[in-house]
Amino acid sequence: MAKQASILAGLTATDVTKPKSTKTSSIADAREVFVKAAKTQIETIDKEIADPEATQGMRRWYFEKGGAYFVAPYYGNRQMPVNGSPSFQAGDSLAACKTVLETLIKAAEAGELDKAILDAKAKGTPKAK
Repeated sequence: MAKQASILAGLTATDVTKPKSTKTSSIADAREVFVKAAKTQIETIDKEIADPEATQGMRRWYFEKGGAYFVAPYYGNRQMPVNGSPSFQAGDSLAACKTVLETLIKAAEAGELDKAILDAKAKGTPKAK
């Protein structure tokens, strides 16, 4: 039986690798991610106020401890301390958490949370080898 020519023989192999993505993630993109998530938390609070059972199993940034409510902001699935503080005191009602979230949204849009957002984002970025 005659030896068949290789199927790959017609291709030219090289050592050229695919370039890494040139898309850069700007702080504006990161702010947008945070603001969108904070708005989702506000929607979750509205649902929980209307029907506490409707939000079971949802990840919340807010919690109750000792009769007071607190908001612990996140970027993605990473807690995002702001100026070294892991949470903000909201008050004595779930509705008060909305005010804290609205303030955090305004602060993010004004660039006041840039360091916290970038720090939290960096914690979730795998290191290149």
